[in-house]
Amino acid sequence: MKTNLLFFIMVSILNRVPFRTINLKCILALWLFIPLLGISQPESWESKLSAYDFSSPNSKGHKSYNSTDIISTKPLGSRYFNLAEENKNLLDSIHRVEFKSPLDSTLFVREYYKYDENGRVILLTNFNLCYECSGMGPSHLIEYEYDIEGNRTKEISSLWNRVTKQFVLDFKKECSYDINGFVLQDNRSKWDISSNQWVNYFKYEYEYNSELARTHYAYYQWNSKKGNWVNVSKEDRKYGENGLPLLIEYSVLDTITNQWDGSTKDEYEYTNGKLTFQLKYDWNKVSDQWVYSIKSEMEYDQFGNKTAEIVHNWDRVKSQWVGYYKQSFTFNSNGKQTNYASFLWDSTLEKWIESYKNDWTYNASGNEIVWISCNWDIAASKWVEFEKYLRDYDDFGNQICEIDSNWDTTSNNWINRYSRDFVYSANGLLISDSGSGWNKMTNQWGSFTKNEYTYDSEGNSTLVVRSTRNSLSDEWNIKTIFRFYFSLHLTNNIAVTESPKIKIYPIPATDFITIEDPSSSTEQYLLQIMDLGGRVVIMKNIDLNTFYRLDVSGLQEGMYLLKLNKGGKQFTKLIVKQH
Repeated sequence: MKTNLLFFIMVSILNRVPFRTINLKCILALWLFIPLLGISQPESWESKLSAYDFSSPNSKGHKSYNSTDIISTKPLGSRYFNLAEENKNLLDSIHRVEFKSPLDSTLFVREYYKYDENGRVILLTNFNLCYECSGMGPSHLIEYEYDIEGNRTKEISSLWNRVTKQFVLDFKKECSYDINGFVLQDNRSKWDISSNQWVNYFKYEYEYNSELARTHYAYYQWNSKKGNWVNVSKEDRKYGENGLPLLIEYSVLDTITNQWDGSTKDEYEYTNGKLTFQLKYDWNKVSDQWVYSIKSEMEYDQFGNKTAEIVHNWDRVKSQWVGYYKQSFTFNSNGKQTNYASFLWDSTLEKWIESYKNDWTYNASGNEIVWISCNWDIAASKWVEFEKYLRDYDDFGNQICEIDSNWDTTSNNWINRYSRDFVYSANGLLISDSGSGWNKMTNQWGSFTKNEYTYDSEGNSTLVVRSTRNSLSDEWNIKTIFRFYFSLHLTNNIAVTESPKIKIYPIPATDFITIEDPSSSTEQYLLQIMDLGGRVVIMKNIDLNTFYRLDVSGLQEGMYLLKLNKGGKQFTKLIVKQH
């Protein structure tokens, strides 16, 4: 098989987080390599670049290359990565390789890491497919420094100049921390080519209370003409005795008056630890005061399930609250949600009008078997079904099938759209799942994608092979291989454990993820979904109470970390989002 016919993608950066199952080892690295028989290897780009030395910058901010300083001799290792305001997670190194065919002009990327004696990454280099040089060429380089506590204090990025064949300094990030490892200051600088020096760009400053909750942050930009930092915006938070936020106020600086102007403000009220009222304000520059914007009122049943949420907008002309939308939630005796309905306020009729609803049905084991979505038909004044999911399970509660169908208003029938089938080993491990689409012409299912899973003796996933089917040749073609390596780590004397009672499914997920904790009380959880670069993409307080359904349909395809925090205890799990 020729080189230009097969290159495959490896998905990058899988950072280790503390999993909380004693016998579950934490992920050390994500690495893909597809050994394709007969593929000729491209000429070594390391040897091509051996004439350059990256080891130190010259007076122009350029760096030359020395291959022994760049390429790590060990493909797997570990590194620290500070997430937002915490540094207590030892995240694993990622050895990333992406392959794509040169024929379709897509990118060919490799990233390599160099580590210090503590296993922390100190150098990352990125190489792209370079058409001008007919091979691999450098793209960017990042250098890292740490303090004695393992906090990342400096990050310097450089970009490759293809004309001068040198790396040129580009961007710098410097952080300082308090004794708890929380970020106090985050300074960003950029390299000025004309003056050959670092120039301040922007910075963040943070403050925390005795409970380690963030109480203040400020954002500054550098004024190059005056040579000083200029306030731009800030946020202040106040908390109650139970640690729940009571007030969050965001302000911006008026550059003309040089005074702080309010932007938005949120006030919160709770009952038995449940958020029951939220009032949002906007700052009115004309009247120079806070004005109402939105208010939300929540209701709960005796088990702590949220049963209603009513939201109003403030009508500034009429100086009164006007309905915006409301939601209702219904649960069965087992705490499973059976209905969700949303309503919109009709200002003409001055009443709530049905808008959308979901209904769920469960089997005797509590597994969801039917999920139907409906829209409200105003003209016919009735609910109209438009989408349905049917799920089936084996005797052990493993989902073995899912069928997605849409309601056809012409034929007044459900029309199949998509299906997934799951196969498990004797000990309940998922060994394959396949996706099929419904062919309306032949009225048959046609497979188009499948995932195959391999595990080690302890049940850890070691290999995932993702393939797609060629409808013309009826052949399966491997598209991606994920290869996992596991190792146990402790950091800052924090043991890696995981609650065996919490269940997260399905993984991979397409639209929703279900979170179950049979032991959950009425306390709230802080839910966070982070990408593997540490960026928080979803954060909310949820009322789990044995069951919660999280909408992940808006996430991009890839891997994420799901974190649950309650009462100082933390649960973290790797989840996969697919389309």
